[in-house]
Amino acid sequence: RVLLAQAGAVRPVAGDPQPRIGGQRAEGVEQHGQPLALLVATRMTSARAFRSSRLLVAATSLRIALAPVVMALVLAGGGTAEAVAAALFAVAAATDFLDGYFARRWGVTTKLGSFLDTTADKLLITGVLFALVAVDRASPWIAMVIVGRELSLLGLRAAVAAARGGTAEVVESWT
Repeated sequence: RVLLAQAGAVRPVAGDPQPRIGGQRAEGVEQHGQPLALLVATRMTSARAFRSSRLLVAATSLRIALAPVVMALVLAGGGTAEAVAAALFAVAAATDFLDGYFARRWGVTTKLGSFLDTTADKLLITGVLFALVAVDRASPWIAMVIVGRELSLLGLRAAVAAARGGTAEVVESWT
């Protein structure tokens, strides 16, 4: 009841032992040995989590879709195309930040989401680096160092996951 009251789904009324859902009394109806109020509130919170996870998947999918668009704009060249590419790259970076922030805040982190998030990041960064090298806007050896670092981290995470018999937690920090 404490968890449900915190979620705002079940509201006890002073002097009334029965919880209320949407202002209606839950009259001791039970299903599967659980009070109906508990089942309804659980469904409500899981529906919120489902909607939240769909929003996060959409943000990651947007990043994956933006990678080839940004690459094409960089390769097209010209002042306007490069400005649009920079703006779209900034949008992708913002969705990366917001995706991670809200996933942790809402508690809807999943192994698939973690995998897709890192894959989207690698696609975006690697694709843009290759495009910048192709138009002589970045040094090839710097691009090789960055892409090599990403691939080695990917390999190390896979080795750690294999050693643990599961998956490795993706932890990235700026320190």
